[in-house]
Amino acid sequence: MMVLFLGGAFALSMSSCESEEERENGDEKDWVVKSKNMVTRYVFPEEMSIRHECDSSRILFYVRTEGLAVGHGLEAGLEFRNLNEEELSERARLFDSMAIVYKDTSYNGNVPIVGNWALAYPIDSISIISSTDYDKDHPAGSDLSDVVGIETYSYGECVLSDYSEERVGIGIDSDKKVAELTQANRTLLCAHYYGLYNTGVFSIPQTSHPQACQLTVTYFFSNGRILSASARMEL
Repeated sequence: MMVLFLGGAFALSMSSCESEEERENGDEKDWVVKSKNMVTRYVFPEEMSIRHECDSSRILFYVRTEGLAVGHGLEAGLEFRNLNEEELSERARLFDSMAIVYKDTSYNGNVPIVGNWALAYPIDSISIISSTDYDKDHPAGSDLSDVVGIETYSYGECVLSDYSEERVGIGIDSDKKVAELTQANRTLLCAHYYGLYNTGVFSIPQTSHPQACQLTVTYFFSNGRILSASARMEL
């Protein structure tokens, strides 16, 4: 499985996408604040990269999306310490405009102190291509999104339903495949997974006869932007 990480100051604190069990084990007042917005940070994706590792019978890969982060109170983060007052104000203004676009202005609930980070643009589709044959149904150059699992969070269903739906946790153990993600799942996809700037952890079963290949992951965003990253691995 391959995983892509994006580092930042907030990574020193805690994940914005902690599990419910982790939350219950701590003192809630120590890690949450009241917010009128469910999403408190938008990331405008500009770059993408991948890292992978082997986990028993599967390959894990982490897809990292980097870009401009906007929100209020950015001065609290070390990664924003070089921004002047005008730049901080502009990022707060841009955040407010995105909150209006998504109609995320009346949540009035608890969010982690580190914030709920989401990609600013919905993802129309995700492709995962191998340079070599994966199996008889997936020759070189075919899309593997129907066999690749994903673990992440999405705020889309909750925000788009006027908060009537819960934030969606998408887990590898639930056998959710990339190809099965709905448009709502791919909207406001978590951009700060595991306390880092990951859009998620992906996994693919390793073949019985691993061979060197180049795996390419591509995100097709609704605004026309296309981000792609590749990594060589034994698959």
